[in-house]
Amino acid sequence: PPGFDYATLAQIKQLSVGIEILPLLHKQIKTTELLLSNATVNLVKNKNGTTNWSVKQAAPATTPTAATKNEQTPSNKNSSDSISLEIPIVQIQNMNLTFQNQQNNQTTKINQLNLTAKNIQRGEAFPITLSFNISNNKPDINGTISLSSNITMQPSNTCLLQNLNLKTNLRGDGLPQGKLNINLNGNATITPNSAEINPLNLKLNACPNFINCYAK
Repeated sequence: PPGFDYATLAQIKQLSVGIEILPLLHKQIKTTELLLSNATVNLVKNKNGTTNWSVKQAAPATTPTAATKNEQTPSNKNSSDSISLEIPIVQIQNMNLTFQNQQNNQTTKINQLNLTAKNIQRGEAFPITLSFNISNNKPDINGTISLSSNITMQPSNTCLLQNLNLKTNLRGDGLPQGKLNINLNGNATITPNSAEINPLNLKLNACPNFINCYAK
């Protein structure tokens, strides 16, 4: 957009999505794969606070009447509840993301982001792995972060993470003692209003033993 240093918001070298047609007739979304490879995303907030990903919203259409709302609401609810989703595999390979805040001259970069999730179905647990390199100039932080878990997405907007493992290997002047090594294991329950890890096994930096506790 005009007024920004980065000419391109996003560039994708490979995107592959396979969708089975016949299940759509039965309100089922079944894909063979979803692959995103070598994507580059540049997010910028300029000195005026404007972002390069902002989209101007069009003027709203005429306000529907109460009778129209009553007619539409049950239909939308029933259709969303009845649609099933199945994705055998989702892969994001070597994604690079840069966020530049020109108001405070802060730049955060996430490089070599790799994500794999398999056998995604609503209400069923599926494995996911995530890893990336991160660097930040204010404060000075750089290193690696990785995560693995079995995730269950429930209809009540609750996300269950079983066998959660989070590891960080971070360095920089912005960290206590110049480093932050975390090895966290546990089971997590996440809702729109809360997050609970129970039990929590945590190892920080050079601590020789795990801290076993309950966290909310």
